[in-house]
Amino acid sequence: IKNSVNFPETSLPARPEGSFRISVVNTNKPGVLAAVTDVFAKANLNILQQINQSRGEVAYNVLDIDPSSLEGSVSLRDL
Repeated sequence: IKNSVNFPETSLPARPEGSFRISVVNTNKPGVLAAVTDVFAKANLNILQQINQSRGEVAYNVLDIDPSSLEGSVSLRDL
């Protein structure tokens, strides 16, 4: 992300081959990042890499997920 009014500037490394990328926008408050990663852990989804940037009250997270950790299907609503 570059030159955004609402989001912090973010530079991401290349996504690992075969992985899938999920972006999460949340309020920048203590404990929110832990809650986000906990949701993925409870779904048994392995986070290969993650980046978190914030600007003021907004935080932006990008998570690359290992598809081999996926058992069956997971609804994004469940996350």
